[in-house]
Amino acid sequence: MIEVEDTGDGMEEDEVELLQQRMNSVTIDTIKKAKHVGILNACLRIKMMFKDKATFTIESEKGIGMSVIIRIPLDMITKAE
Repeated sequence: MIEVEDTGDGMEEDEVELLQQRMNSVTIDTIKKAKHVGILNACLRIKMMFKDKATFTIESEKGIGMSVIIRIPLDMITKAE
């Protein structure tokens, strides 16, 4: 599990749900159609690297900040040689 925190303004619940859904279902076609692709591009690359087994969860509180949790199955992580 990897967790990235941001101490910005956070997001409303409906925005979190939409972004989380987009992060977990991102495809190359999604990227091509989107205007702002930074986080989606990162998610797509992670999903491709781990054969679509990585998942993303967003925890956010408006006015406090947010965190993105990336989960990758342990059996998908190989030791660097």
